[in-house]
Amino acid sequence: MGEVLISEVSIKNWKSHKDSKFEFSDGVNAIMGIMGSGKSSVMDAICFALFGTYPALNQRKLKLDDLIRNKPTQEQKSELYVKFQAGNDEYSVLRVIERGKGTSKSRLEKNGERIEGPNAQRVTEYVEKVLKINYELFVRAVYSEQNQIDYFLSIPTGKRKDKIDQLLGIDKFEVARKNLYSISSSLLLEAQSKKETASSIFDVIDADTLTRLETEIQNEETEIEELGKELREAKSLAAEAEKRVQEMEKNQKIASEISSKIERLTGQAEALRKGLKESSQGIPREEIERELEGKHEKIREMADLKESFEKFSLKKAGLSATSDVLRDELNIIGKEIGAEKISISSLDELKSIGIGAFEKTNEEIALKESLEVITQEISDLRDIEKVRKSLAENEKLENRLKVETEYARHFLEDIETSDDCPLCKTQMSGKTKESVESEHRAKIITSESEFSLINTEQEKLVKELDILTEKIGKKEHLETTQESIQERKRSELKILEMYLRKRETVEAEIERADSALEEINTKLENVLEMLEKNGASKIETEIKNLEKTLEAVRREESLTEISKERDPLIEELERLGFSRDAYRSATEEKHGCIISLERLSASARSLEEILSQKKVQIKSLENKRKLQETQLKDAEKMTELTDALELYKTAIRKTQESLRKEFIIVVNEVMDEIWETLYPYQDITGARLLIEKGDYVLKVRTSTGWTEVEGKISGGERSVAILALRIAFSLALAPTLSWLILDEPTHNLDTNATDELATALRERLPKLIKQIFLITHEERLESAVTTYLYKLERDKNVDGATVVTMATSPVENGNY
Repeated sequence: MGEVLISEVSIKNWKSHKDSKFEFSDGVNAIMGIMGSGKSSVMDAICFALFGTYPALNQRKLKLDDLIRNKPTQEQKSELYVKFQAGNDEYSVLRVIERGKGTSKSRLEKNGERIEGPNAQRVTEYVEKVLKINYELFVRAVYSEQNQIDYFLSIPTGKRKDKIDQLLGIDKFEVARKNLYSISSSLLLEAQSKKETASSIFDVIDADTLTRLETEIQNEETEIEELGKELREAKSLAAEAEKRVQEMEKNQKIASEISSKIERLTGQAEALRKGLKESSQGIPREEIERELEGKHEKIREMADLKESFEKFSLKKAGLSATSDVLRDELNIIGKEIGAEKISISSLDELKSIGIGAFEKTNEEIALKESLEVITQEISDLRDIEKVRKSLAENEKLENRLKVETEYARHFLEDIETSDDCPLCKTQMSGKTKESVESEHRAKIITSESEFSLINTEQEKLVKELDILTEKIGKKEHLETTQESIQERKRSELKILEMYLRKRETVEAEIERADSALEEINTKLENVLEMLEKNGASKIETEIKNLEKTLEAVRREESLTEISKERDPLIEELERLGFSRDAYRSATEEKHGCIISLERLSASARSLEEILSQKKVQIKSLENKRKLQETQLKDAEKMTELTDALELYKTAIRKTQESLRKEFIIVVNEVMDEIWETLYPYQDITGARLLIEKGDYVLKVRTSTGWTEVEGKISGGERSVAILALRIAFSLALAPTLSWLILDEPTHNLDTNATDELATALRERLPKLIKQIFLITHEERLESAVTTYLYKLERDKNVDGATVVTMATSPVENGNY
C-alpha cells in the first residue's frame, strides 16, 4: 500500500457542527478557533468515522445520543463522512447515528463501489485492514488528544511499560502469561487433587483386601473342587445304596408274599390240627361220603349256607395272616422314626412344625446368641452408607478448601508484586489493596482451621467404617453358617416325612385288614345262627359227626397236601436269604448317604454363594484400582502439561523482552534521525527512550551526559523531546500511515517554545510526517501551516452552530 492521506471530511449535526466540510492535503493542516468553537470535534468525527468510536465515547464519558446536535433544536440523526487516499485507491467511509437507535448505518466504498456495510463492526475491521492500524494504536501513536502531546510523561512512573505494551499489543502476552500461570496453578491443584482422590479411591486397605480375597477365592475354589469330588462320591454311594435297597425291597416283597403263603398254610395246618379232635377211625372215605350224601339229601337246602361258612372261614384265616405281616412292618417303621429323637405323632403335625421338630443343638443355640449380639452391636452404630456418604462429602469439602486456599495464596502472591487486581486488572488504592489482602489472609486461616477439623472427623469416620465393615462381615458369616444348619435340617426333615408317610400308609392297611376280619367274623356268626334256626338239629348232629369224621379224613389229607406245598416255599425263602436286619442296615446306609449328599450340596451352594459375593467384591476393587490408575495417569499428564506451560511462559516472557528491545531500538533510531531536524542546536544532541528499574524513561543528551527530561531541561526543550518521542512512536508503530494529529500542543509552552514548535512544524516535521493535523487556539502557530487553514467560530450565547472559514489553502501557501 502507498501513501494514506485524508482528503475530505463532511460533518452534519455532530456536536456543535450543523453542516461543516473540510478539505485536507499532505503537509501541515490546521483548524483554529477559540475554546468551544468545535475544533476538537472535527478530529473526534474523523476518529469515529474511521473506527466507530473515539476516546471520550470509548471511556463512557458520553453516550451516542449526546453526540447528535441538540441546540438550539434537537436533531434526530448525525452523519459523518471521510474520504482518504490509500495508494492509487480512493476510499470513503460513512456513518450515521440516529437518536435512540445508535449507529444505524455504516458504509465503506472503494473507488465509488461499496465494499462493506451496513454492519458497523465489519466496516471498522475493514478500515483497520486498509490503514494497517487499529483504534488503540491510532489514539496513542497518531492522535494526540487535547493537551495530551506529553501523554507519555503524564503516565506515572511504573505504569509506562504497561501502556506501551498495550500499544505494541504485547500486553496480550502478559495476560496470556498470567492466564498460563493461573492455568498452571489450576492444573497443579487438579493434579494434586486427582492424586489425593486416587489414594482415597484405592488405598492400602483395599490392596490388602484384594490380595486377601484373591487368596480366599483360590482356597475356596480348591475347597469347592474337593467338595465336588466328595459330592460325586456321595452321589455314587447313594446310588449304590439306593440300588441295594431297591433290590432288598424287591426281595422283601417276594419274601413277604412267600412268608404270607407259609403263614397261611401254617395257619391252615394248625387250624386243621386244632380241629382234628378225633381220627377217622379207619372208616373209608367213600363210605362216609355215601352216608353223608344221604344225610345231605335231607338238608340239601342248607348247602349254600355251609358253603358260605367254609368260604368265610378260609378268608378269615388269610386276613389274620396278612394283619400279622403288616404289624411286623409297622414295628420296623416305628423303630426308624424313634431313632430321630422327636416327639411327633403325625405327618400333619410334622408339616406344621417343620424343622422345629428337631431338638436344637448347643452349636445352634450359641450361633443364635452370637448373631443376636452382633446384630444389636450393628444397630447401635450408624448406618454404613451414611458413614460412607459423610466420608465422601468431607473429601469433597477438603478438595474445595484446598483449591480456595491455593487460590487465595496465589492471589496474595500476585498483589505483592502489582497494584492491579488479578481478576479485573484495575488499579487498586492502598486501602483497597490492604483490605483485599487482609480478607484473603483471613480466608486462608479459616480454611486451614476447617481443614484441620475435617481431618479429625475423617479419622473418626474411617475408624467407624472399619468397625462396621468388620461386624457386618462377621454377621454375614454367622448368617451363612446358620443357613447351612437350617438346610441340613430341611434335608433330614424330608427323610422323616418319608417315614411318617409310610407309617400312615401301613397303619391304614392294618386298619382296613382288621375291619375286614371283623366283618368276616360277623358273617360267620350269622351263618351259624341261620343253621340252628332251620330245626335240623339231629340231622345236623349226624351230619356234623359224619362231617367231623370226613373232616378228619380231609384234614389228614389236607395236612399231607399242605406239607407238600409248604416245604418248597420254606426252601425257597431260605434260598432267597432275605434279612430284616440287613434291610434295616441298608436303609439306614441309604438315608445316611442322602443326608451326607444334602449336607455336601448345601455346603457347596453356600461356598459358591460366598465365592460369588467375593468375586463381586474383587470386581469392585479392581474397578476402583483401574479408576485410581486413570486418576494417576491424568495427574501425570497434567504435571507434564504444567511443565510444557512453564516452557511456554518462558518463551512468552522472552518474546516480550525481545519486542520491547526491538521497539526501543526502532524508536531511538527514529529519534536519532529526526533530532537535528527538530532541534538544530548543539546544547542537546539527542534523545533516548531507555528502560530503567523495570520502566521506560525519556532522556536527552546534554554536554554533561544523558539527563531525564522531567525537571532537568527547559519547557521548550522538553516539548521538542516529547514531540520527537511522539513522532518516533507514530513512525515506529504506524509506519505506513504517516499521520500526526496534535490537539492543543502548546499546552504549558511559553512564547519561545511555541515559536520553536511552529518552526519545527513548518520547516522540519513535513520532511518526516506526510500529513499533519494541528488543532489549536494559539494564533502564533498560524505560521506553521503549509496547506489548509480553517478558522472556526461559534456564537455560544445563542447556542449557534460552528461556522467554518477556509483562511488559507495549498495554493495560497505555495504548496499546490
